[in-house]
Amino acid sequence: MAKEPLWRPTPARISSANVTAFLERLRADWGVALADFPALWAWSVAEPDKFWQSLWSFCGVLAETRGDRVLVDGGDIVEARFFPDARLNFARNLLRRRDQGDAIVFWGEDRVRRRVSFEALYRAAHGVAEGLRAAGVDRGDRVAAILPNVPEAVMGMLGSTSIGAIWSSCSPDFGVRGILDRFGQIEPQVLIAADGDFYGGRNVRLLRKRCGVAGPAPAGTRGGVRADFRGAAPLRGVPVSGSVAGVSGRRRAGGVVYRGVHSERPP
Repeated sequence: MAKEPLWRPTPARISSANVTAFLERLRADWGVALADFPALWAWSVAEPDKFWQSLWSFCGVLAETRGDRVLVDGGDIVEARFFPDARLNFARNLLRRRDQGDAIVFWGEDRVRRRVSFEALYRAAHGVAEGLRAAGVDRGDRVAAILPNVPEAVMGMLGSTSIGAIWSSCSPDFGVRGILDRFGQIEPQVLIAADGDFYGGRNVRLLRKRCGVAGPAPAGTRGGVRADFRGAAPLRGVPVSGSVAGVSGRRRAGGVVYRGVHSERPP
């Protein structure tokens, strides 16, 4: 068997690579001359404080504050904390681009292909955030989702995280009991659920499972919010009639269901 690499980058590609630019940044910041990636890795392990300070700056991390401390308890792999005083929202960082470049390239099981631009992803996440705010979701509230691996799952996560909510999701493959056991641990205020999924070439409808998780609404439960995740148009929270229930442990409790209607089927 040949031991030669299958591919080598050209000198031009190496010189224009981000890692090459980062090596130059380290030379400017700390006066170190690192010849290649193995040398960079070794230095990052030996000087983690310096490495992460420079990486934060090089990547242009957006944050309310970084703080002065870079690494605390670095000698303990369990207790080690990086930038313990920093305050940031990673959705803000992930959504900073607003151009037409590909943010998500999706290829479903049924070979449906979709491309979501950075601009469309931003508008979709913003729409999710609007809908969640309209449903009363605030920082620290939990948002649960029963979604397949589709772009809408990313949109939901980013929209939730952008307002400081905590996101948790599971596959539609889960049974009702498994979903209740998982989400019951965090008592979500909102449930996002797909109406269907594609699996093994079959269209699997999920409405009955979704109703089994949400359950009958108790008196006084707030109205739900519906969002259309299809296409690149901004998602808007639209009040729907009737009441729905949230998930709290193995019992049904008051809450809001945020219904994202989508599957892997072609639009």
